[in-house]
Amino acid sequence: MCFSDFPACFQTFKTLCLLNYALTIRHDYDLTSFLRRGALQLSYQSQMVNTRTDADLSVAIQNALQTLLPQIRVEIRE
Repeated sequence: MCFSDFPACFQTFKTLCLLNYALTIRHDYDLTSFLRRGALQLSYQSQMVNTRTDADLSVAIQNALQTLLPQIRVEIRE
């Protein structure tokens, strides 16, 4: 089964998982805590002081994607 055989919602989820993993490993940043920041579902970990701005997050995402793009391509082909 190839990555493109999955419904679009699962492709997006898998990409977000890869991106979250990349950011956590390469930049010590958890994307899920960033996405929940505006919601009321904040956990203790996401309430910790975080001085990163949106620009910092954008740079972190770009760096993580550039670094992991070959691995992501392999994962997509599987």
